[in-house]
Amino acid sequence: MPLQILVQNSEPTLLEQAMLMLQRLGFFQIIIPFVLIFAVIFAILEKSKLLGEDKRSVNAIVALVIAMSATGAVMVTGIISTMIPLVVLGIIVLLLFFLMYGLFAGELSSVGPGLKISLGIGAGIAVALIFLYAANLFKYMTGEVIGMVLLIAIVIAVIGVVVGVSSKN
Repeated sequence: MPLQILVQNSEPTLLEQAMLMLQRLGFFQIIIPFVLIFAVIFAILEKSKLLGEDKRSVNAIVALVIAMSATGAVMVTGIISTMIPLVVLGIIVLLLFFLMYGLFAGELSSVGPGLKISLGIGAGIAVALIFLYAANLFKYMTGEVIGMVLLIAIVIAVIGVVVGVSSKN
């Protein structure tokens, strides 16, 4: 009986109050998507050297403008706010998979290229499905659209096989 009294305590803890305060301030709807978009765009610009070498400040300004523009659009932040928990859940599942693989099958460095490619394709499909769910685009998925997507996937797979076979010869 005393356990039920502890569980039924309706007063929020200090940490819950802090999280609610951050939520009311728009931290999770504005700040987190802004930081995520800025970091991803900045990293892409730095890695690709799209705007030139040693242009760190220009890359930062471009990433800042893109992140501010994207977070100004309510639809973009809504999609990102919906996607983040799902992507994090997927990362946790992958981490657990790799932990189990490492526990039972040995080192991950011995993983063959086929498994790496399969995991990459699977991750790409998962991110695409999460985006479709977050953007509420599943309502447009008719039989014709699914057939078109499957046809494109088969054509890409055949091209990949042909290119792979011809590069070995």
